[in-house]
Amino acid sequence: MKAKKIYDGCTIALATMHKKESVIEPIFNDLLGASLVVPTVNTDALGTFSPEKQRSMSQKDTVIEKALLGMHAAGVPIGLANEGSFGPHPLFPFGYVGYELMAFVDRARGFTLVEELIAEKTNFNSVTVGANDDITQFLKSVQFPSHALIVFPDSATDRSTIFKGLNDLVGVRHAIAESCRISLNNQARVETDMRAHMNPTRMKAIANLANKMAQRLKRICPACKNPGFGVTEKIYGLPCAWCAQPTELLKQEIMGCSMCAHTKIKNVTGARVADPYHCTYCNP
Repeated sequence: MKAKKIYDGCTIALATMHKKESVIEPIFNDLLGASLVVPTVNTDALGTFSPEKQRSMSQKDTVIEKALLGMHAAGVPIGLANEGSFGPHPLFPFGYVGYELMAFVDRARGFTLVEELIAEKTNFNSVTVGANDDITQFLKSVQFPSHALIVFPDSATDRSTIFKGLNDLVGVRHAIAESCRISLNNQARVETDMRAHMNPTRMKAIANLANKMAQRLKRICPACKNPGFGVTEKIYGLPCAWCAQPTELLKQEIMGCSMCAHTKIKNVTGARVADPYHCTYCNP
């Protein structure tokens, strides 16, 4: 007989307005035996990708608050939420990267986990255009129309005019024309719609993060037998094979418990030294 999974049969509140349950629930059901409920929660009140509502808290605080709101609305002791942000790629000056966080709050056991994922594959981008500008290349580069767009006036005192979820050329052209008409500088801002249900690439990243979270929840602490044993800290500085100076490569991970103080150091690579190619001293 198979051992019963800790979350087998549990109901978890997922706070989302953007159909994230379509990729998260199958993973949590398969790996944990849990089901999701999606309560009515206005997650946009905590911040939006479009300019009408800026996030007032950090990404981590926001994703935890989002999970708590879902738990309260659903009346269950376990909550789940995801929060994403996007910015310049740390290594490639003209590229972008996504930063996805997922929070799991178990009030019954008294712990909160936050897992992260760096999504190097993203279509995140934007352009400022006039009413008659050719945006063919931009549309191609952001995978339109399978990935939707947002359009709004580039310069306006009133930010209420925002066109979201645009996935047809006629709608985009109308939105650009109207935004240019309203804009103080006669230009429109065209951005990728990064809401999950409008962005298949981001939805795949969320699925990967959900798998990472579920896998962690499957791991039981060898000391206290609670779920969520996983990486709590990463130690960089794998020494160079030639000069022994620390490189930027990951050296070890510290595995920790969500409930007790038990930890374990895990070497992430079989190699004890790094190839000199990665050394800033031997290969400046």
